[in-house]
Amino acid sequence: MGSPPGGWEVLPLSFSRADRLRFLSAGTAVYRGDPLFVPPLRSDLLRRTDPDRNPFFRTAEVDHLVLRRDGQDVGRIAAIRNLRSEEFRGDRTGWFGWFECPRDPGAARALLGAARERLAARGCDGMVGPVSYSTNDECGLLVEGFDGPPALLMAYNPPWYGELLLGAGLRPAEDLLAWDISVGTLGDVERIGRIVDRARARYGWTLRTLRMKEFDRELESIRGLYNRAWEANWGFVPMSGEEFRFSAEDLRRILDPRMVFLAEREGKPLGFSLALPDFNRVLIHLGGSLLPFGWAKALWYSRRIDRVRVVALGVLPEARNQGIEAALYLETVRRGPPLGYLSAECSWTLERNVAIGRAIETIGGRPYRRYRLYRTP
Repeated sequence: MGSPPGGWEVLPLSFSRADRLRFLSAGTAVYRGDPLFVPPLRSDLLRRTDPDRNPFFRTAEVDHLVLRRDGQDVGRIAAIRNLRSEEFRGDRTGWFGWFECPRDPGAARALLGAARERLAARGCDGMVGPVSYSTNDECGLLVEGFDGPPALLMAYNPPWYGELLLGAGLRPAEDLLAWDISVGTLGDVERIGRIVDRARARYGWTLRTLRMKEFDRELESIRGLYNRAWEANWGFVPMSGEEFRFSAEDLRRILDPRMVFLAEREGKPLGFSLALPDFNRVLIHLGGSLLPFGWAKALWYSRRIDRVRVVALGVLPEARNQGIEAALYLETVRRGPPLGYLSAECSWTLERNVAIGRAIETIGGRPYRRYRLYRTP
């Protein structure tokens, strides 16, 4: 792809295992010595980046690019044309993700410029990111809240990444919020409970936990809720059954079914919430691998997880304003402490979604981290 000014060189990679390992390693030196960085499991990353295993690639065109200087891989980026997004949203916007870069404006311009060139060649007329690989995956750049390790499946990056993107000509597109809730900050749970009980009696819905013995059926029901509840949200892309099952394979290993709730009326699903134990509290001790002694460490630290991440909470449009959203949040904060979960992160929500923000604030949540997506002008 040529040598941009400054001696930076951007090279495309194949999807062979060796090239995917190379891509995953490129640029991660920026985290060396960072006590807050949580190395993902390399086996999970290899699985996610494998077109033969990840069904996302069946409706996407992806380029993995590495940045080189003086014979070393020092950065990376993925250029992503999401055909399902184009069909659903009706535009030709491309995406970028997996961004890692040295603290050098020229390096960022080289990487982002190469991604734009690739996407333009594929027919895209703009670029938004970072997402890895879509808004259903890790999403946004952390810009506020560098006071602790990230929650499970949430982004983490050096605080100066935002400067690099702005310096390369990108502009803010959307802000995402992560909310913190703990036992010590809960609102008036009893009062909220009475309001929820009145709504339940009026509208006739009920709540229950996940049925693990019917996992496949439950999963398909949740997928239907997920796609319908989020379809009007900015950047949302519906997930196929294959994509949803692929994501669920990883999550099932750490799932606590007692913290997954479904709302129903006469057996018809109306909404759900999914809270996962924050397994990043285990991963931070494993160095990206379960070998040779990672399994023993994982078992030890998993017993000490005292926090959950509310990954998703949604209600069908026709069932909103019936108290279900408040009930799902309330049930999460009520059930958590007896099970050992003393705090929760609700993430992410669009900053523009004022209604959901108010619902979280009602039960004692506060926004404590901000993530940002950027776009080309």
